[in-house]
Amino acid sequence: MADWERARGALKPRLTHLRPIESAIQLNQYAEDLKNIVQDTIQDNIPPSKPMPYAKSWWLRIYN
Repeated sequence: MADWERARGALKPRLTHLRPIESAIQLNQYAEDLKNIVQDTIQDNIPPSKPMPYAKSWWLRIYN
């Protein structure tokens, strides 16, 4: 289960270096930086989910 307070606390300081956008090039760079910051924060603070042991894979129904 995710500790959202911890994730939020880790994300906030990472966003401080983002600057105002003044051109299309800066917009693209800003979007890329924001994506990387969010992905890094998720990877560092949110554990991967584990499938339930009794769950059936959706693709088994298609190919059976």
